Amino acid sequence: MKKFSPYLISILSLTLTAACSDDDVNTTPDGGVVDADAALTPDAETPSASNSYVFESRFETGVSPVSKSGQAFRQILISELKSYMSGLTATIDATPPNAGETKAALEFYLDFDSTTSGTIPLTITTTPATMQTVFNDVSSNKNLVGKVAGNDTVTDHKDWSTEFVGWPGGNGDSPEALLRAWVQKVDDMAVARVATPELAPNGTVISEVYTTAQGQNLQQLIQKLLLVSIGMSQGMDDYLDDDVEGKGLLSSNMQDGDTAHTGLGKAWDEAFGYFGASIDYDQYTDDERASKGGRDDYQGHHDLDANGAIDLVSEFNFGNSVNCGKRDRGSDTAAKTTFGDDAFTAFRDGRALILSVDGELSPTQLDQLRGFRDTARNNWEKCVAATVIHYINEVEKDMEDFDSDTYNFETHAKHWSELKGFALGFQFNPASPMNSQSRFLELHGILGIAPVLATAPAKDISDYKAGLTRIKMVMKAAYGFDDLNLAGW
Repeated sequence: MKKFSPYLISILSLTLTAACSDDDVNTTPDGGVVDADAALTPDAETPSASNSYVFESRFETGVSPVSKSGQAFRQILISELKSYMSGLTATIDATPPNAGETKAALEFYLDFDSTTSGTIPLTITTTPATMQTVFNDVSSNKNLVGKVAGNDTVTDHKDWSTEFVGWPGGNGDSPEALLRAWVQKVDDMAVARVATPELAPNGTVISEVYTTAQGQNLQQLIQKLLLVSIGMSQGMDDYLDDDVEGKGLLSSNMQDGDTAHTGLGKAWDEAFGYFGASIDYDQYTDDERASKGGRDDYQGHHDLDANGAIDLVSEFNFGNSVNCGKRDRGSDTAAKTTFGDDAFTAFRDGRALILSVDGELSPTQLDQLRGFRDTARNNWEKCVAATVIHYINEVEKDMEDFDSDTYNFETHAKHWSELKGFALGFQFNPASPMNSQSRFLELHGILGIAPVLATAPAKDISDYKAGLTRIKMVMKAAYGFDDLNLAGW
């Protein structure tokens, strides 16, 4: 359990005064809120003087109840896997592998074993340096594959062994099956690279070993499918849903054993962990969230407690929280979006509501929490959807360059793979506006399982471009996106 620095204690005293004062909320003898008009609502004033995700436990003075190290651990594993794949081509070219060696190297991350590998150093670098230096410093006894949709089935809203959609054929039978098929494909290409490397449409050797001749960048596809099949599935379907007794929003708000948190508080924290934001995300500008400008000490991470190190569990922005910054900063000034701020505020205020109730939530309070949940989940998904629009725009630009010297096959493959990977994610949110069979099937029917390349017949190219335009119109209707942002993202 994390003890607070004197700096954060000063924030916490203000936070708790604002969140739990009897002047603000009428309570029962056990601390439950009974006056719905006085209780927190999704539109209420922020109950924290610092505006950050910083709280003190009801059960232990000076200790944070926030519990999301396992989620940070998986965010780190995904980041480390992507980073390893970035250097994979150089590794293979220096020492051509035998069959199975590359597969084992990639499955190291999927099937991570903290017993044998927990003391391996992390490669994430920050300024100042990270507080955690090896995997076990973050968490232990956790891997990626165990939380891929379909492998933690208690709260799944679909059977992912039969209902996974978006990659037809035997390789797409389930999210895990598809991930392992892609890993095997990289292994096959790594072995073949010396004698029969993958070739781009112009006949040149593809520079990166993880890009196929069909235009699939497997580094991007693997990373994005992990982000959505773990992050969106666990965060949106498991921890934020309310369809299974004792799980998600229906978890108990009584103390969980001798910990500093309740089951409900922990579930909420874990969803927040998969969103990926630092606890002081509200203090970043969109440029800083995206690491595209602003203050030097807020470039995706910040030493909030001023201890001279970056805590990867609380002071680092991962995954979709970063994409929120990218899309919000890229929105048109006449149609400005605030997806990141709105998601974070809802997460923070929902956590404050949970802490304000000493005991189980009343039906009214649970409905209030659902309101915060809806705002957090909807804006989180809008970040993903806006990112899909962004990569549609990038693919359209790539295709416009087919007949010019500026066209780059591997850039096209990267953009299409990021588009496809993120677009697979909508099915994992049970409340997604894209989760109707008609919308989702149309989306992936258009995208296919590989991009349309410059060598395709002219009609195929024209039809694919029209299909991408159609996707944008469908998503505009689903999310209420402005035309300025459809064009500008």
